[in-house]
Amino acid sequence: YTIVLTAVICSLLQALIYPLFYLSHLHWTRLNQSLAYCPLSICVFVAERLGRVRVRVAGDEDKCDRLCSATLSDHQLVTMNHTGEIDWLVGFSLVDRSLMLGSMRAVAKDVTKFIPGFGWSFYFTGWIFVKRVSSKDLDHIAREAKRLSQSPAQFALAILPEGTRFTPEKHQLSIAVAT
Repeated sequence: YTIVLTAVICSLLQALIYPLFYLSHLHWTRLNQSLAYCPLSICVFVAERLGRVRVRVAGDEDKCDRLCSATLSDHQLVTMNHTGEIDWLVGFSLVDRSLMLGSMRAVAKDVTKFIPGFGWSFYFTGWIFVKRVSSKDLDHIAREAKRLSQSPAQFALAILPEGTRFTPEKHQLSIAVAT
């Protein structure tokens, strides 16, 4: 209950500070990122400490060091397969390593924004919500990508393209849409 209550309280506070967006975008962004960080960091803590989730970054030593010590002026793109029910939590842990969890955005199903607390927080943080209708979503994603590219604030963008109900047929469809 603690995680859900924290998410609800933080998302309500995000709603209260929204008018600050029009007065000082920088101050609003900093406050908003701090509020978004709170419930997500609790999820990461529970997964890593109680669930014993371990995230290992492998690769060239200099690139791994750079990822885990990214400066707050770097943008990040996190792409991973999403074939399980809670594998998004591993993405949260990875993004938390580079101090970008509060500023993380993701492409998510439209219904996600209606989840009390977390969904509301995702909405105020600027996540990209899609209805999974490619004719509408492609234009929407292009507009949102342009908006994000013009934002002076740093962020991590998570894309989990496969989805939890992965089948060979859906894979072929996603290849067709992507090309």
